[in-house]
Amino acid sequence: MPKYALLLLGCTGLLSAATINVYSIQPATAAGYQQDPYGGVIGPYLLNTSIGDMLVMCMDLPYGVNPPYTGYATPVSDIPTSPLTTYSSNRTIYEEETYLFAQIITAPNLATQGEIQDAAWALTDSAFYNLLLKTNDAQSQASLKFYDQVTDMATGGSLGRALNYSVYDVISNTAGVGSDTQEFIYQDAPPVSEPASISLMGASLLGFGLLLQRASRHKHQAKTAGLKSPAS
Repeated sequence: MPKYALLLLGCTGLLSAATINVYSIQPATAAGYQQDPYGGVIGPYLLNTSIGDMLVMCMDLPYGVNPPYTGYATPVSDIPTSPLTTYSSNRTIYEEETYLFAQIITAPNLATQGEIQDAAWALTDSAFYNLLLKTNDAQSQASLKFYDQVTDMATGGSLGRALNYSVYDVISNTAGVGSDTQEFIYQDAPPVSEPASISLMGASLLGFGLLLQRASRHKHQAKTAGLKSPAS
């Protein structure tokens, strides 16, 4: 998938993001939409867009935008560190949401996905965070545990620092990030696993070796043919 071309507008602190057409949003599994105890729809979801289906996580509960609409893709690594309109902790909060996205797409079951989704919403919605504190049941405690783990990054912790944020995008229906609108986290370039990388390298080396062997054989045959006496 091609990388999105972006232009950083230093004088305004905003980003000019690549545009995509968002056609629909749907559940990521055959089980359909599932709700948490507070009525929120648990991610991840599928966004059907002009560049294909995107597996995404919603990062802000209060806002909802119904497709179709023009979407904007902004790499997390290009988000400015200057204060944003909505999220006072600027890029750090998007890095925290990205870490949670990486967890939710590999979560072993729906219950864990719900806990991670609620932690993601708590990061951007203080009222929802306070609701989790007030509820204080098993699920809210689990969500707050994810919340506490990820906010360690904001105080200099190492959690999530190994992620390559340049391959994660924020998808929204307004240019830039941090505005009062629904935003999704999306990975636009899934990394090749180490075994797969090794296999690809091995296949390349094998192919190169076969080409060398074939070239050597042809060279030998041509040399042999040149030594033969011409037919009388």
